[in-house]
Amino acid sequence: MLQDISNLRDFFEVNLEMTSPSSPISVFDVEETIVSRGHILPPAMIHKCEIVHSLMGEGSALRVGH
Repeated sequence: MLQDISNLRDFFEVNLEMTSPSSPISVFDVEETIVSRGHILPPAMIHKCEIVHSLMGEGSALRVGH
């Protein structure tokens, strides 16, 4: 399924769709191509967090709240 993301609303909606377990979009599907920009930030850092139905962006830092 090829989907054009040409504006901010489309980008937002597709990102929300990707958090669903029944998402029609899979970043792991080798038959589909996802075009993205180069990675320039370090990977996400997650420390003592429970994350459910979420996408983490590069350079994100999550820590347990106090």
